[in-house]
Amino acid sequence: PGLEGSPWKKRYGLDNEDGITQYTAAVQYTAALMTGGEPVMNPGSPIERVYTICIMISSVFISSVVVGEILLIMNRQAEMNMAFDELMQQSREFMLARKIPTNLQVRVFRYLESTQKTERGPNASNRAFISHLSEWLQVELIDTMNRVHVCRHPFFREITDDQVIRRICLEAAPMTYGAGDCVVEVGQPAKSMYFLVRGKLHVDVNEEGRGGLYLKPPCWIGDKCIFVDTLRTNTVRAVTSTETLMLEKTSVAALICDFP
Repeated sequence: PGLEGSPWKKRYGLDNEDGITQYTAAVQYTAALMTGGEPVMNPGSPIERVYTICIMISSVFISSVVVGEILLIMNRQAEMNMAFDELMQQSREFMLARKIPTNLQVRVFRYLESTQKTERGPNASNRAFISHLSEWLQVELIDTMNRVHVCRHPFFREITDDQVIRRICLEAAPMTYGAGDCVVEVGQPAKSMYFLVRGKLHVDVNEEGRGGLYLKPPCWIGDKCIFVDTLRTNTVRAVTSTETLMLEKTSVAALICDFP
């Protein structure tokens, strides 16, 4: 070492080594320059010095970009956490002032937390981006997503008019429920059916001893009300964070009038 102008491989005794050894030595030298470490080799010619200077300058810009992106992500997370903490504090103060029962408060907090996780994380139930699309793209995307679930039902599968199916798919509204939330309640008028998209539902046992079932997608509940006036025969609750598509009876009735 120290022979000015000599090739670096000869200078450091690597001229007789295999290509992998020479390559890893060069990578180690470059990595040391970019990370501020102690390089195991030193430049011995003008070209090597120019290369070293370029790598050192580049490392400054690359480090600045990486650190800036990390700080930006951390600031965004901090802002979202602050907004969520304020929301939770507001809801807590409101429910305490109104003397809301503790079990209902717990359900409200659980729902807010699950909603926040959906909005923040990479979640398959987060549809917030759809509002940023053009009107036609929104229609096409919603139709494509909902058609998969709606057309599993025998009644809708038999409909051959594509325009009718599209209208039905657009009328199906996404609904999200936290664990323990009631989707339908026994004895209440049944005005809509639900297609289970994600999550898990539990059908409570009614007075007749029917129920006690767990439901997973793909399935649906409450479709009888689309055809006749009826009451809910069972209470159905979400076991986990659940997403459904709600199709109201009035929407189907309106389509029947428009497409007799």
